[in-house]
Amino acid sequence: NEWFLGSGLCEDLDFSYQVGKQRQLYVVAEASVQHLEPARSRRSNYQMGKVQVINQVYFVRRNPELSLTRCGWNLFGRLHANLLKGIVRLDTNRLMRAWGNLSGLAQLITGRTPQVAVSSSMKLTSGELTSGKPASGDEG
Repeated sequence: NEWFLGSGLCEDLDFSYQVGKQRQLYVVAEASVQHLEPARSRRSNYQMGKVQVINQVYFVRRNPELSLTRCGWNLFGRLHANLLKGIVRLDTNRLMRAWGNLSGLAQLITGRTPQVAVSSSMKLTSGELTSGKPASGDEG
């Protein structure tokens, strides 16, 4: 799906869900995976928080059989988890991610649903990816 820019946060969920609608998926108990997070700057964590919200809502809206209300509760939990981990661990990156969650929610509430790219360096925004120039309003 072309919607998912940068690292494609939620792209795997979108792909698997679409395949699962047409084919039977299997769980392989012996399979293992290692989830490695790249080091992120504060700005990148802010963008990550924003993308967590926007891409998840996009996914749920794209699949009307899913509940937007339940998605909202999930996002509420994610925001609080990021906020609490930031406070308890004195982790400014988690606090920036929570701030990004809030920013993404604010954009959705006001009817703006921009594509947002996320990477470990966060030097590019969605507008820069397509035009080579900074996009207005992508600063947060």
